Amino acid sequence: MSPQRTRQLVIGGVCVVTAVILFWAISNWVLTPRRTLANRIAKMQSDIEGYRSDLEGEVRVHDQLDAFVQRSLGGTRESVDHAMRAGLSAIAEASGVSDVSVSTAPPVEVESPGRRDFKGVAGKALRDELDFIEVPGVLRGTGSWSEVMSALRGVYAAPWIARVEDVRLGRKGQRNEIDLSVEIRTLFVPGHEPTGEAPLVALNWPPALSEANPFLLPTPPTAEASAAKSQPRPDWARWRVSFLGRIEGVDEVWLNDQSGQTIRLQVGQFVEGSAYQGNQQDPDGFDEAVFTRDGSVWVVPLGGSLGDRRAISR
Repeated sequence: MSPQRTRQLVIGGVCVVTAVILFWAISNWVLTPRRTLANRIAKMQSDIEGYRSDLEGEVRVHDQLDAFVQRSLGGTRESVDHAMRAGLSAIAEASGVSDVSVSTAPPVEVESPGRRDFKGVAGKALRDELDFIEVPGVLRGTGSWSEVMSALRGVYAAPWIARVEDVRLGRKGQRNEIDLSVEIRTLFVPGHEPTGEAPLVALNWPPALSEANPFLLPTPPTAEASAAKSQPRPDWARWRVSFLGRIEGVDEVWLNDQSGQTIRLQVGQFVEGSAYQGNQQDPDGFDEAVFTRDGSVWVVPLGGSLGDRRAISR
């Protein structure tokens, strides 16, 4: 081999070795540290975004919690119990109902549904922490239909948190009075006191509840008004007697038609232009309803229709 060829091979080998050494050096001292650093930076940025998202979520949770706290009645059982009684009494007084009574039941503690996820000693405080406490209460009173509806509307429109669980209405005797019973439930977060006035609640109250008392029978027309009206041709076969008796000392008759409609008549009220006069016993001792129309008197037995009427003289 010539000296020139040997020199070329040596120079080529030196170049190859030099290139390998340079590649190794750049890879280990520049590229690999750069990739490692880039990965660390990306992970840190991901962690930062996660922390930022958690902080924003925590802020939203605290804002929502604060909104509930501002609508609560206090932060302790004693203060909430007292405020609830005072609030319900004020609603009853403003509505005008009488015989008012307000009572509360023992509070109900509600634990976190995720308490099992809080493991170990570090999560003990979160496991033992209550989500909130519920306080049941009952408002009772007596008043006219408008007074009772005013009280009920006041409960629904109360600015503090209240879930209406049961409403009971009942007519009281012969008077135009209604017995009202409303069961509600409020809640509070222990140790969190509201710092200002609770926001007002927008209430869409049904107009029908502000109308006349549905427990009262319609006022029977006067004799003059009945005489002045033209009496249409009666549909005798339409109505059938389904009940005869006395309710609270007053004679009543119930009539049904084929469509299932029912009317209740007391003495002096009309059906098909005929005035109901009360009940009497037939020769066999069974009750029958007495009606008058155009000066004639006739009776209908239980189960019979007005078409089965029998004229009598009195």
